[in-house]
Amino acid sequence: MKREFKKPKPVDFKVIKGGGQEQKKKLTPGKKPLFFILLFLALFLLGQILTGWVWGVFGQKSIQTIIAGEGSLELTYPVSGLITFDETIIFSPRSGFIDYLVEEGVRVPVGAELARISPSPPEEADVGAAGGDENGADYLSRFKDWFLGSQSLDEKSSLSLFPENDETIVFNSQAGLISLKIDGWERYGPNSTFPYLTEEEFNRKPSQDQYMCNGQKVSRSAPLLRIINNYTWYFSAVLPASAEEIIAGQAQVVLYFSFSPNCPVMGERVEMEKDGEVIKVTWAINQFMENFYNQRWCRAEIVYERLEGNMIPKSTLLEKDGKKGVYIIEKGYISFREVQILGEKDGYYLVENLDTSENVVLSPDKKLREGQRFFW
Repeated sequence: MKREFKKPKPVDFKVIKGGGQEQKKKLTPGKKPLFFILLFLALFLLGQILTGWVWGVFGQKSIQTIIAGEGSLELTYPVSGLITFDETIIFSPRSGFIDYLVEEGVRVPVGAELARISPSPPEEADVGAAGGDENGADYLSRFKDWFLGSQSLDEKSSLSLFPENDETIVFNSQAGLISLKIDGWERYGPNSTFPYLTEEEFNRKPSQDQYMCNGQKVSRSAPLLRIINNYTWYFSAVLPASAEEIIAGQAQVVLYFSFSPNCPVMGERVEMEKDGEVIKVTWAINQFMENFYNQRWCRAEIVYERLEGNMIPKSTLLEKDGKKGVYIIEKGYISFREVQILGEKDGYYLVENLDTSENVVLSPDKKLREGQRFFW
């Protein structure tokens, strides 16, 4: 028996979504604005940081500041006068030729050998360096008469006579500094009277400077050298009466001398006299200075007041609404600060009304305005 094979009928299948499959998440409408707000704030903050960094790089180059520091300024009064010493002239005990055994500017003790007087010139002598034997002898003779006055040498000195054909050593009678310069002002000082002259009066005086040298011929009682007490020296000046309150009335002053302008010295007043329209003042100074022992007439600056404040460069000062002041950086903003100028020196102003350690703008230009922000 033969079976018939029937083809199966096609069946339509449908795909049914199962509950176990993961569904895609969707943003709810309420969360979208919050996301964009946070993104905007992040970008804004980043922009602010970048702006501050760029301003810090380029802005600092255009605005330079300096720290205001403490400073002082000395008010001085110019004077001119004479320097004198407690000094002694050593005279030659006999006629002959000089051979110095000491050097200029050296301090010697009591009993030191100062010079040798010989009947003949020493070897390699610099004869005539002081103007020739005849001129030198004539000057020394005149100096002796002027210095000793009407009194004889025996009344002024205890020099003894020595044989003319022997060598004589001159010994030091007091400790002090050696100077071979004789200028005629040795008669003034603390042991006699202080000299009070104006510059015109001093210039009218004939110069009497004389330097003795080895090999020069001298006569008996001629001045050989001078011994200076270098621990105390004196400065005498004539001041106008208007200076009495600010200078002459002070027991101590600070002085800057022209031969050493960077070295301040303290002067103590030892004499003051009012003479008509002028005041005569002498100060004693107990301080060593280079080459001071050969100084006579000189100029000085007397400090009569010391001002305290803050020092700022002159380039920081500006004028606003008729007031002088500076721009400062205060809490990140540019502010104008009015100041009072007390004085100036070497490109700086000494001012008041400015706190120490404040940041002052250097060379402010017209673009700067008060209240501007300054990013550090």
